Amino acid sequence: MRVMPTQDAIEQSMRTCARMGFGGGLYLIRGKADGRHYWRVDYTFAGKRQTLSLGVFPLVAPEKARQQADAHIALAKTGTDPSASRQANKNQPVSIRSGSPLHKFEILHPESFQVQAQKWMGYAGLNWHENTLEPTASRLETYLFPELGHKLMQEVGPKDVSKIIQSIVLEGKPDTAQRVWEIGNRVSEHSLAFEVTKSNPFVIAKSLLPKHKSKPYAAVTHPTKLANLLSKIYGYRGTFLVQSALKLLTMLHVRPGNLRKAKWDEFDLKNGWWCIPGEYMKDSRHEKPTNQPHVVPLPQQAVEILWQLRELTGRGESVFPNRRGKDRCMSQNTMNKALKIMGFSTTKEITAHGFRAVARTLARQELGFDEDLLELQLDHTVRDPEGKPYAREVMIRDRKKMIQAWADYLDGLRQKKIVYDDPLANFTPVTSISQKPTVDTNVIDFGKYHEVENPQSRTRSANQNTWSDWDDLDPRGWENVNEFLRISA
Repeated sequence: MRVMPTQDAIEQSMRTCARMGFGGGLYLIRGKADGRHYWRVDYTFAGKRQTLSLGVFPLVAPEKARQQADAHIALAKTGTDPSASRQANKNQPVSIRSGSPLHKFEILHPESFQVQAQKWMGYAGLNWHENTLEPTASRLETYLFPELGHKLMQEVGPKDVSKIIQSIVLEGKPDTAQRVWEIGNRVSEHSLAFEVTKSNPFVIAKSLLPKHKSKPYAAVTHPTKLANLLSKIYGYRGTFLVQSALKLLTMLHVRPGNLRKAKWDEFDLKNGWWCIPGEYMKDSRHEKPTNQPHVVPLPQQAVEILWQLRELTGRGESVFPNRRGKDRCMSQNTMNKALKIMGFSTTKEITAHGFRAVARTLARQELGFDEDLLELQLDHTVRDPEGKPYAREVMIRDRKKMIQAWADYLDGLRQKKIVYDDPLANFTPVTSISQKPTVDTNVIDFGKYHEVENPQSRTRSANQNTWSDWDDLDPRGWENVNEFLRISA
């Protein structure tokens, strides 16, 4: 790119002249009516000389005008009329134009970061689900395009990337910084593959990313606490639609996104099945068999809830339509908001996605179901002895028995037919006791109480501040714990 004079130098020169050229078809002219200075670029297309306006100086900086002029000329050389391309850009929604307020003057260079990012998304996103496509486009437009969109790929340096990543981290968004970095890195790798650039500036900036700490979804994994959660869900006074969604979420082990996007034609309520199309499942294009639905067995309790919902929303396509429009499904935050209204923290106690962990933990721990069976029900990849992923319909009858047993177990907890004693209900920290207790519980084997032959010999003397037998059993004086336990027994 040609080197442009500074803004001060241009202002000084334009005081004495009406036109100033900068080479490559770019020049400034003084308007006859208002005396303002306008950027222009001349280019040749289809054998004719044509001119385009690039905005007003100094609103459009010299470097920006140079960049735009080069982009127009490069575009003309590819056989596309820059003037027609600009008009098409004006007719596009603002959300997919450039992040700059000067978009009406801009045409992007074919080798600019934004054009390369759009090419990458056009290729990589062919089979992406909308849940991946929309956030990726949003992060590009929000974080990367405003700073890098108009720069040529070969001009984007580690410093440019570092400023963006650092600013996101300082906003307290480390996860967003990680995702933005990953997107930019893939755009650069795509450009490297097509020899648009010779280096990847995102690799060097990776050191600015904070160490990733994976956080599991908040989940209630104690039966007593789960019983309390269930009672609050069944007593929820919000809409019947949201309450039903939460009830089904506790039973079916599915992802919240699959549940709220469910359609009536996916259900067989007569035989108790829900077939979620394979393209809606997570990672369906990779290790899992393609084009196969994820079959979810329905317990009798879930079938009854769905029949009730059928009377309410059965005329439409969606099981859980959005109240703002029947063509839209329930918002992704609705169930979490309901949990917050009930008094639960979605970061520390329970989140909509956390019900999968609840089922995974307690169905194994309390009901003793096979781990592979649970993983299949959760739509996780489970491999057979040969290392191949199981098809989704494997163990379907066993999964139907399991899901019914799980629903019955939840009913038992909620109706208090299944009650657990909390072993730590009377837990007393040793730091809260000023002196040793008067009665020795003789806890040697953790949690178990044992009788001794002569309990009087091991009680505290009324006239002493010491312990008669236990003083000799101080483990600090023994070489190993086993010897201590042998003597103390």
